[in-house]
Amino acid sequence: MFKFIRAYRLEIRQALESRFGFASNFLIPILITILLAEAGSMNCSFCLGYTYFEYYAPLIFATTVMFISTQLMVLRIVGERAPYGTLDRDLLAISRSGMYIGKFLAGLSIAVIQTVLMVFVATEFYSMTMEGSVFFYLVILLLASITGLSFGLLLSIISKTKEQAVQLVPFIILILLVLSGELILFDDMPTLISQVSRNLPLSLAATTLKNIMLSGESFQSLSMNVVKLLVWIVSLNSLAFVKFIGEK
Repeated sequence: MFKFIRAYRLEIRQALESRFGFASNFLIPILITILLAEAGSMNCSFCLGYTYFEYYAPLIFATTVMFISTQLMVLRIVGERAPYGTLDRDLLAISRSGMYIGKFLAGLSIAVIQTVLMVFVATEFYSMTMEGSVFFYLVILLLASITGLSFGLLLSIISKTKEQAVQLVPFIILILLVLSGELILFDDMPTLISQVSRNLPLSLAATTLKNIMLSGESFQSLSMNVVKLLVWIVSLNSLAFVKFIGEK
């Protein structure tokens, strides 16, 4: 346990070394929320009586936290491999499992703060409609962010270079965005693509957030989506952890 705590502290300390980079993890979600709220303050013909902001907030919020979290973690391992990084963790006798868990927990701490800030600004400053539970909304948004953390760690582990890792992030996020069901409705997709798209993490998060926010649905009716998101998180972390532990 002590090694996990030491690894966590080291990750936080390294994150704080770049104050601008650290602050951007919180400023960017807030700025995107403000921009979306200001630009989308009018009602639209297809938004079911809601504003553009309220209609698109679930997708934009989920995409934002997932992208930032993935970007946050994607260099945390590949960036420390020779010839790029140092072996300071080995010198501190932190095990690979400790390194992985420390990185994950450090990312999780940042994810919690950024999701709370985003929802707080949207609901308190722009009176965003929330028919369902704000707490449940926060949990789903946090799960989206954790999925991004998991993607980032996996990409960082399987990438050979920092450049490859960075290039993979927008590629993954753009695929998830295209198949999210908002740009192209699930019912208008070919059957196989529709079935796959409905179960992708961004689709699950955005759909669940919209149902909570606009329809007031509860955990009972959306529990399967929560389970699927958790399966994504566990699966991605299991793959990443096994690959990282097995490295020479």
